[in-house]
Amino acid sequence: MTTKLIVGWMDHSQAKLYWLDGESVTRREHILSGAHGKREENALKPEDVADKERMTAYRFFFDQVIKIVGHGDESLYLLGHDQALRQFRNHCEKNAAHLVPRLFETPADKLTEPQILAHGRKQMK
Repeated sequence: MTTKLIVGWMDHSQAKLYWLDGESVTRREHILSGAHGKREENALKPEDVADKERMTAYRFFFDQVIKIVGHGDESLYLLGHDQALRQFRNHCEKNAAHLVPRLFETPADKLTEPQILAHGRKQMK
């Protein structure tokens, strides 16, 4: 039985991470991507330039999440937008191989904090 893990939500606009130790939440982090909505903001730029800027913002966002999660031994269970989860896994495979063996993703619709925490606690059993 796992007693510690990180569970969270990720989409293209944000990541919400919760460190669970048994029933207790020992840490919370909320990371904003800064990339969400770039398409509208960049409407006057050529599409390829806007896409490059958005992908650069996503890479920076993913790097922030990786840095916060760190090199610990807790598993990371992410729920969220399917495309964002795939892009995060691909980014980890290229830039944070240490995280890949402990990364688990489940596509899901928008969830509340209690629903995210319930999913994490379920993984601990």
